Parts: sequence; C-alpha cells; structure tokens
Amino acid sequence: MTTLSDSQVIQISDLRHYQSAIVSDFANQSCWEQIQLKLSWIPKVPVSMVVFYIATMIIAIVSVYDAWLVYLYRDSIASLERNLICLALIELEPEYASIFILSKLIGVGAVVFCLEMVRRFNSRIGFSAAMGVAAFQICLLCYLTLADFEIVLPKAWQVFA
Repeated sequence: MTTLSDSQVIQISDLRHYQSAIVSDFANQSCWEQIQLKLSWIPKVPVSMVVFYIATMIIAIVSVYDAWLVYLYRDSIASLERNLICLALIELEPEYASIFILSKLIGVGAVVFCLEMVRRFNSRIGFSAAMGVAAFQICLLCYLTLADFEIVLPKAWQVFA
C-alpha cells in the first residue's frame, strides 16, 4: 500500500475543489450557456463560409453527376450536345468520350479553385459568385433529371439553330 505525500494530498484536494466549483458554475448557468459550454470545442466558423463550401460541393457533385451521365449515354451524347467545343472534344474520341469527360472535370476543378481564390481575396464577391454558379448547377441538375430530351431539346435549341 502506498502512502501519499503532503503535496499529493493537497493536489487531490485542490482538484476536488476545482471540480466542485465547475459543477456549481455549470448548475448556475442557463440551458443555452450549458449547450455553448459543451460545444465550445467546435471552431467558430462564419455561416457565410459554411454556405460557400456547401455551394462549392453542390457545384462539384452536380458536375460529377453530369459527367457520369455523359459516360452512361456516351453512344448518343454527340446528338444531344449542342456546345461546339464539347462536340469537337467528343469527336476526338467518340467511343468513350473520355477526353470530353476529363476536360469537363478539369474545368470544374478550375472553377472551384478560382472561387476559393476569389473568396480569399474578397469574401463577398466569392460568396456571390459561388451562389450564382451553384444556382446554375441546381437548374442544370433539374434539367438533367426532369427533362424529356426528345421534347425539350428541339424546342430549346431552335433559337440557336
């Protein structure tokens, strides 16, 4: 059996004193203050930054979904695509459209990188730009999932034809 020295006994009694002081302080706090105390280890991040990163994730996820659809329908993508640059990339390798998909994903990576750099330079402009691109990507997602391509494409592109 070990015996404690006087300094160790004082340290233990001090520790118990601090614990009781913390418990009594915790009991005197409101519920909201207790929640804040429990969550104090979470770093404080501005809401706009969280929304910015959610928007960039939406941009990236919709772009990957679009690239997956291109790969899935690679046999008919040349007839559906209306962008001349994209058509030229598809015609370089029409069987797999991998050049087109790779350039699409590199472009999205560049956009997300540029949005981050703009946000670091000026957070308001970066936030606004990210919201605009994310809104466009959400519209693109709705178009890709809800549109009937046989009906929508000819009517939508008559203006450009």
